[in-house]
Amino acid sequence: MENKNSRFQKLLSSLKRFFTHNSFLKIVSLLIAFVLWFAIVNYTNPEVTVTIRSNVEVKNEEAFARADRVYSLNEKNVTISYKVRSGNRNLVKPSDFTAYIDLADYSITGAVPVYVDVNQDIAGIVSDVAHDPLIVHVNSEDIIRRRFVVNGTVNGTAADGYVIGELKHDPEVVYITGTSSEVSRIAEAAFTVDISGVKEDVHGSEKIRLLGTDGKNLNLNVKVEPYEYADYTVKIYKTKSLTIKATTEGLPRDGYVVDSIETSPTFVSVYGEDDILNSTPYISIPRYDINVDDASENKTFHLNIEDYLPQGIHLNHGDSELVVLVKIRSVMQLPEQTVTVQVPVPVPVPVQQTEAVTEPETETDPSAEELTKEVLSGESDREPEEMTKEDLPEETEENTEESTEEYTEEYSEEETESGASDEGSENGH
Repeated sequence: MENKNSRFQKLLSSLKRFFTHNSFLKIVSLLIAFVLWFAIVNYTNPEVTVTIRSNVEVKNEEAFARADRVYSLNEKNVTISYKVRSGNRNLVKPSDFTAYIDLADYSITGAVPVYVDVNQDIAGIVSDVAHDPLIVHVNSEDIIRRRFVVNGTVNGTAADGYVIGELKHDPEVVYITGTSSEVSRIAEAAFTVDISGVKEDVHGSEKIRLLGTDGKNLNLNVKVEPYEYADYTVKIYKTKSLTIKATTEGLPRDGYVVDSIETSPTFVSVYGEDDILNSTPYISIPRYDINVDDASENKTFHLNIEDYLPQGIHLNHGDSELVVLVKIRSVMQLPEQTVTVQVPVPVPVPVQQTEAVTEPETETDPSAEELTKEVLSGESDREPEEMTKEDLPEETEENTEESTEEYTEEYSEEETESGASDEGSENGH
């Protein structure tokens, strides 16, 4: 037991002598050793500065959503720098750093500070963590919802004898939701259908395009409801030409009558469903729209042809104005007529010697001759006497038979004389 105590005492005495004997030299040696260690470490495993880029996350967005507002950042990324030993550099990843802003810090100036959190697993091996920028500006806008009528356009032509009818589509109206700055740029919601040479209805779907005031497409971050595509149907109809018929109502002034009715145009091109076209032979203008009461001269009526088209029939093209000209004439004025006279071509016959027939002279009534001169010169005040059928000489069967017998006797006598003269001439030869 005593031997153990004595050895322990010797050990303590040796340690005391080690720390107390030449202590200054020992402290200097320790410092030199530390410096050498530090130099060696810095040379073999130096500290380096690393820079990374990180997206800025946003917290507390619900406050803007509840107020029907949206935000945008002038900077969506920040630069983060930190120091780390080169030997530990591979232990640090960009995901160990989180840059964010809190919209609860939003103020009227729009400046919000940027925060950077470091993963606790690498907090001991990195130092001097910094970021740039320190603040970002938040721009806020109201969210608006606007209604737009969808306009559809058909480009192209149908086949011959057919025409493009109405364009039906669904939806007819869309609602666009977005920031006030973007929605206010929209002037029209539209789509286009291209067809060529078709003879039947066309069905399909087209994307609704958002157009600006210049008519160009806009690429906006907005929401289109209820659909972004329009389902459409283009009606294709057959065409038909229909004549126009018009009648008049009322009576012209005494002594005048309706001479004729003319329409311009005389026919129009229309289109519609087949059964309606087949059951419509012409377009009738009702008489009450062409009233000629007490008319003494031509009357012109300007009408709209579309007002008289049957339901389901539409005007194909051209002006819809209809002009109806009613010509009025006096009962003393003969209607204008075109008379065609056929003149027979004479056939040459042998010339025969006939006796000259002298017609008896007739006596001319001086009063009748004087009346004729007055009428021709326009100076006569007397009106011509009307002659009725009773005033004409009656043509009886006796008169007809007598005239026929006289003509037959005269012709027989002439033929007899002509034949006698021919026989005399032959005998002379």
